[in-house]
Amino acid sequence: MAWSAAHRHSYARPTSIERALRAALEAAGVSALPEYIVGPYAIDLALPEQRIAIEADGDYWHGRPQQRAVDARKDAALTAVGWRVLRFKGSEIEANVDRCVAAVLTALAP
Repeated sequence: MAWSAAHRHSYARPTSIERALRAALEAAGVSALPEYIVGPYAIDLALPEQRIAIEADGDYWHGRPQQRAVDARKDAALTAVGWRVLRFKGSEIEANVDRCVAAVLTALAP
């Protein structure tokens, strides 16, 4: 894929689950960039140096078959250019954000 090497941030408003996950990550010492653009995709929270994409998926919207297909294409495209994609359901973030943070920390471990 011939995506530009220049990354930028979108100006989309973060959702409540994205804000909660970002705050929990920051409390754990992980600084994630919100709405990070890679090619045609906006990543909810990104760790660009480690090439980790963190997606906070609202249960209703991302549970729809059409959206699951869109998400699968996005994951495949990001993976193809060297990103690791971590997806968390909104209900998972709300129920136990610390478990989500632990998964991110595990992904960061050498």
